[in-house]
Amino acid sequence: MAKLTAKEAAERLDVPYTTFIDWIKAGKIKAVKGPMKGSNYRIDEEELEAFQERYGWKEKS
Repeated sequence: MAKLTAKEAAERLDVPYTTFIDWIKAGKIKAVKGPMKGSNYRIDEEELEAFQERYGWKEKS
């Protein structure tokens, strides 16, 4: 199961990183954050695909 950073996932969807973080905080997409302060969010590739199906979102070409 591949993990993506929030930045990588945002780039795949062609949305600003801050928008993607807002979606995580709103519970629209599941992500985990490392235990260390300043750790990045990680998203399972399967979760990103499920998000795309739920919202009819396509990756940028």
